[in-house]
Amino acid sequence: MKMTASEQHLLLELADLELAARIDPAELPERAALENLRAQSTELRDGAAASSMSVQDIQRRIHTIDEDLKKLSKRQQADADELARYPEDPGLRRELHRDLEQTQRRIDNKLAEKDELLKRCDAQRLNAQHNGAHHSELDDKIAAATRALEVAQRAQEEHAEQRLQQINALRSTLSNTHPDVLAAYDQQREDAGIGAARLQGRSCHGCNLILPPATISALRHAPADELPTCPECGTYLVRT
Repeated sequence: MKMTASEQHLLLELADLELAARIDPAELPERAALENLRAQSTELRDGAAASSMSVQDIQRRIHTIDEDLKKLSKRQQADADELARYPEDPGLRRELHRDLEQTQRRIDNKLAEKDELLKRCDAQRLNAQHNGAHHSELDDKIAAATRALEVAQRAQEEHAEQRLQQINALRSTLSNTHPDVLAAYDQQREDAGIGAARLQGRSCHGCNLILPPATISALRHAPADELPTCPECGTYLVRT
């Protein structure tokens, strides 16, 4: 295909514009940033809910221990009363002393367990408070990220309109001067997703492959008004 260097760059400009037009709005970096913040918010909310449930579970266990301690304290008092009532019964007193020792060990174990649970409860409360404070900060960041995305979307829509006007103008020019090139370009674009690309260094920017030195030499020494194609993907190559 014969085409002046300036016309080849018009074709490359068209390819760049049409490639940019295919970018999914979901790929906006502002959208990715917002989704990341929302994911963090969900994680914090779930963490706060888990901490709250853990606190409630620990409090129930502490309540059970407190009830057990009441019963054990009553048992201690009952044993002490029995000891006072039967000062002259060695066998009974031995049994009562043994029971008092066992009861005290159980009380000590219960108190140690309660102390550990209280520490865990405090830790879970602090975690919930931290999550709550961080969640409040995230709410502000999410609001700012939402506004940034709205601005980016409006800018994208404006750019899309400008880009469409440029595309139509370039297509009109090329259809008048090189309708055969434009038709081949469109067919390649339909087949491979891109119709024209830069040849930069040894790389075709259409398929991103490194071309052999002999191929590069032939492409570089071809006449300036010749529009070559990539031997790997068939894309028109514009030498830059």
